[in-house]
Amino acid sequence: MKIRPLNLIMALAMCALFIKIYQHHRLVRLTHAHQDLALEHASLMQECIHLHKQYLRESSTEKLYHEACSSHGMQPLTSQQIVTLPVKRES
Repeated sequence: MKIRPLNLIMALAMCALFIKIYQHHRLVRLTHAHQDLALEHASLMQECIHLHKQYLRESSTEKLYHEACSSHGMQPLTSQQIVTLPVKRES
């Protein structure tokens, strides 16, 4: 069985065409997956920023103090209202 050069060239050209189509399909799929991951990353970053702002807002002791005072009808303390007591040291 003798393979003609023209048939060999045609077969190689068809194989090369199928390989290029497969590579293009794979590239399109990977690009789509990359875009989905980029959107997910952006969404997670926005959620992280929101949670960090919420944490900072809720962890502020001064703000919590003022909110607690206002919710219970108390007035905030000033530095003049604080009385320090001397500490007796035993020798």
